[in-house]
Amino acid sequence: MAQKKYNVGVQEVEAGSVYTWGYANGYGGASGIKGDVSDWLFAKGTDESALANGTTLYAGIATSQIAQFLGFQGVSTSGSTWIAVPIAAAGYRTFRVNMTGNLNQDVNVTGWLMPDANGEFNGINISTSGGPLFAQAVVTAEVLNSSAPLQFGPGGKDLTVFYAGPIGWLVLQIAKTTNPTSGNLRVGVERQR
Repeated sequence: MAQKKYNVGVQEVEAGSVYTWGYANGYGGASGIKGDVSDWLFAKGTDESALANGTTLYAGIATSQIAQFLGFQGVSTSGSTWIAVPIAAAGYRTFRVNMTGNLNQDVNVTGWLMPDANGEFNGINISTSGGPLFAQAVVTAEVLNSSAPLQFGPGGKDLTVFYAGPIGWLVLQIAKTTNPTSGNLRVGVERQR
C-alpha cells in the first residue's frame, strides 16, 4: 500500500515523516544549543576546506565555543564562519533554514548544496565547474541584518531551491561586511526524513 501524502502549503509531506530541528545561538548560555546539531560542523577560515577540521557543538558547551562562530567576537575575526549540515549524508531527504541575528553590522550569507562525498565532508574545495563535488549555489551573498530573517530551502518561503541529485550536504558561509561590535547570529535548520 502506498504511503499517504499531504499537501502542507506548497510542500508535499508524507505521513510518518520525521523532522529534526537544530538551533545554534551565538549568545550561548543555557539557550545556545537547542535540538540536534551534533552532526553539524562549524569552522572559521578563508575557504570551506577549514571544515575538514570542523568543530561540533552540543548542548551545554561553553558559551565561548559558540561565540567564536556566531557571536560578534567570532564574526569580527579574520575568515568566514563555515557551517556544514548533512542532509542525505545523514539520511534526510530535505531541509529548511531560518537565520536571524541582531549584530550591529550586516553579514553576507552564501550557501551551496553538495552531493554526498562518501558519507562525510572531507574538506575538498567546493567546485562550481561541474567537477566530482559539483555544488549548486542556493543563496549568494544574501544580506542578513537585524530587521528580517533569512529563510530558504525546498518549500522555503523566500528562496527556491532546485537540485537534481541527492543533497548530501548544505554548506553555509557567513562573511562579515564590517566588524560588528555587538550582537550574535542564530542559525536553525529543520531536516526531514
